[in-house]
Amino acid sequence: MPVAATGTDTVNGNAIALNAFVPVIGSKERGPFAISLLGEASTGSGMGDLFTGLNGGMNAGQPVGVTAANFAPFRDVDNGIAGFTTGANGHLDTLDFRTLLVGAQFSYGKVVLAGNYSNVYSGNVRTFSGANWNHQMWWDANLIVDPWAGVRFGLEFARTVQNKVTGPVATNNRVFFGSFFIF
Repeated sequence: MPVAATGTDTVNGNAIALNAFVPVIGSKERGPFAISLLGEASTGSGMGDLFTGLNGGMNAGQPVGVTAANFAPFRDVDNGIAGFTTGANGHLDTLDFRTLLVGAQFSYGKVVLAGNYSNVYSGNVRTFSGANWNHQMWWDANLIVDPWAGVRFGLEFARTVQNKVTGPVATNNRVFFGSFFIF
């Protein structure tokens, strides 16, 4: 027998972010040399929709005592924003995240070296069903060369490390090469 909806539950999310781009040696002053730095730090709860696919693997779930099939027609929230916590006292809550991104770019003539580091952490993702990871670190190193006018080659090495909520660590390394015609 289907369970009838008898009420509503509400939670509010919040987020704050600080962004900076600093041209240490700007291109107008550099001659053939330039350095720039970038950074972003954010913290919040219920802000998963501001980052594509950021959800730690969590599912929005359903209220205690209600089956997923009976709740599905009433569910109107994406995974990563809010959901019902697991356990006997499960309740509606927002998913917390802290993020950090820092990067640097060094240009010399037609050659660019760039690198970035990112760190994402959730202190409460474990309380939701389906949670997969709670901490992710990522970094990359890039070499970009413009050998001729209108032609660009780029080479990237990137590494992603995720701490799984069940204990193991997952690592992904990748190399990417791209060529571009700029017109």
